[in-house]
Amino acid sequence: MAFSQSGRTQAILESIELVKRNGAIVVALAPSDSPVAAAATIPITVDVEEDIQIYTPLSSRIAHLVVIDVLAIGVAQQKGPDLQEHLQKLQENLLSLRVK
Repeated sequence: MAFSQSGRTQAILESIELVKRNGAIVVALAPSDSPVAAAATIPITVDVEEDIQIYTPLSSRIAHLVVIDVLAIGVAQQKGPDLQEHLQKLQENLLSLRVK
């Protein structure tokens, strides 16, 4: 997974190319017509009007979170009843890592 508000971050582009050379599939949330979207195996375009105001990054993050929530719901629907058991096991494993 790659997340980019601008779709033009050099480090993200280099990471995408590296993992793709090693056989990975890259799902990217980035603006359409951006280098990150073009480099991704599966681009999910998220276009938020760019502005120089201080709150613009917040709008982009919220847009990305909405897409992630939609994807999570889709996965949950595909997994069906088995998902609840899987999530319970994950929660138990995570709890075992905490300090009492």
